[in-house]
Amino acid sequence: MIDIFKSFLAILDFISVNCLQLQQFPKSVLAYIFAFLDCKSLLNCELTCKKWSTVIEENLHKLPKLQTDQIRILFDEAEILIHPIDEKKCPVRYSMPSLQGLERRLHHLTTQSLFIRGLISVESVPVLRLLLSLTLRPQQVYIIWSQFSPASIPMLEKFFYVNREFVVDVGLEECSPPHLFNDSLLDSLLPGLTCLRLWNNGKSGNYAISDCSIYKLANAIADGYAVETIDLTSCSLSESSLSSLILAWSSCPLSDLCISLNYCPLLNKHSLYEILALHRIFLRDAYNKDLLCEVCRRIPKRECSYTTMLREQTRA
Repeated sequence: MIDIFKSFLAILDFISVNCLQLQQFPKSVLAYIFAFLDCKSLLNCELTCKKWSTVIEENLHKLPKLQTDQIRILFDEAEILIHPIDEKKCPVRYSMPSLQGLERRLHHLTTQSLFIRGLISVESVPVLRLLLSLTLRPQQVYIIWSQFSPASIPMLEKFFYVNREFVVDVGLEECSPPHLFNDSLLDSLLPGLTCLRLWNNGKSGNYAISDCSIYKLANAIADGYAVETIDLTSCSLSESSLSSLILAWSSCPLSDLCISLNYCPLLNKHSLYEILALHRIFLRDAYNKDLLCEVCRRIPKRECSYTTMLREQTRA
């Protein structure tokens, strides 16, 4: 506090000696002053003049942010919904602006959850470039019904990398082409990822998420990280990595673990049962159909209970 007071006195002295008016303040002085303002005041300052707007844009990473619960970017409906932290307040709805307008709308915000729907391939690169210019710091990233170009996947990987300290929950649903989404997408988030959801109907191929990522999740559990949900459809994993994951959890059950697997062509569930049985872990086959859903519950004295359901799923 004393250092801040001394810095402020130095600024006042500089201004008085040079007889500066407000519009003549150096950018460094303006940036220092803006750091003490709240987000709404910054928005007003940004509209004051081009110089102030430039200073704010150049120092966004240092300036206060307005925290939100969720930002929903709906390209298929051409609108944005911003959900406030206060549950009693209604979400704010905006028509979809240009990408430049979208950046201005979001650059003062952080969010707990980022939801994107309806992105098309030709827009994937500029949209991800926009996201990389922001400091949203999401804990959850969920992308649904979206198409990506090959050039956009490294940018998505970079987005996860720059937000690796925040993102713990990732979901992709009906994102195409699925073969572009491989293990490197998750590398920067492991260990530390608590929920992973990857779904598609399999008509255009399988996600390239393989045993490599599952082994890393198993190692994360063994190292004391909590993993709560693994929900995978049409992924290229086998019973070898899945058994390692369950065994790691059974040795160190820090939290409940739900595993749901659907249409994973390399997975042999009977072989999985045999591997686990060797370690005295027995799964009950309830319906003997297509979907393997295992719920591992943590109960007192580090005892383990397992519930397994196999139920029929119909392809869309």
